[in-house]
Amino acid sequence: MALNGFSKLEKIVVDHLKKYNFDDPEAEKRLTRIGLLLKSQTELNIRRRKLILDGNLFNSIDYKITRSGDTAKIEYGSFGVSYAAIHEFGFQGPVTIRQHERLSRLGNSHTVKQHSRDVNITARPYIRPALVAHRDKILSILAGF
Repeated sequence: MALNGFSKLEKIVVDHLKKYNFDDPEAEKRLTRIGLLLKSQTELNIRRRKLILDGNLFNSIDYKITRSGDTAKIEYGSFGVSYAAIHEFGFQGPVTIRQHERLSRLGNSHTVKQHSRDVNITARPYIRPALVAHRDKILSILAGF
């Protein structure tokens, strides 16, 4: 049941956050619980979608709790991996292929000149499904349940 666009649980969380003291040690514990929950689910999603080649994407998943005045926020996702957004959202458009050396089937080396080509990479989300799957759990943690 929605109340002005909010579910009952969301209304409780919004009211609770209005009076939330982020200097309270419990607040940091709650945000840490949310970060660990999202991190573990995201890593599971990467394994399920078989997005592991060298482990860089898997190892880039992390969360940060930042504070500014009387507000705190949790930042979570892939940090330091340039292709993470392409996996999450997909990509369609031209890319530039740099000049490089290539071996032919006979073992002869030749130079491939720089060129562009159109690519269409479908989205393989791994972060957003973790948020969706645990939405109610996250709201419950924030509400203190």
